Amino acid sequence: MGDLQVIGGIKKLNNQNYNTWSTCMMLYMQGQDLWEVVNGSEITQPEAEDVNGIL
Repeated sequence: MGDLQVIGGIKKLNNQNYNTWSTCMMLYMQGQDLWEVVNGSEITQPEAEDVNGIL
């Protein structure tokens, strides 16, 4: 199998396409509701442990 240059409609990152690649990745992650996790703006509460220290 050859080297894949396009995965999921997004061209593989190389040393010439960072700006296009990063914009495509951001838009893809926003569409999948993942961007807040990736950029660190989503705040999650840690799960509470019970009295035995088990989640």
